[in-house]
Amino acid sequence: MFAPLLVVLFMFPVFISSSSSCHSRFSWAQHNCVLTSNQNLRCWGHNNAGQLGLYPIVGEVGIGQNQMGDYLPPPNIDGAMISAHGSYRFSCAISTDLDISCWG
Repeated sequence: MFAPLLVVLFMFPVFISSSSSCHSRFSWAQHNCVLTSNQNLRCWGHNNAGQLGLYPIVGEVGIGQNQMGDYLPPPNIDGAMISAHGSYRFSCAISTDLDISCWG
């Protein structure tokens, strides 16, 4: 059983998942992503350029009620992820099959 995954950004804890722990994370200008121990990617923040991978959602994700934690959907990519990185208006992830997906 995992303890709830909390990521501390700017001194505020962010609830990500009740079923996994944090493997790695990245933060960029207006969006953040966490790769969980069960190889799922979760991203939140601005999605004005599609950098969260949550098509067709446009705007901010993670600021409203029931948008974080277990409610936060994964990006629209297939498979388990082993690595994730991003920049100003894009994000990329590498799957366990070594496929690279980028969005934004």
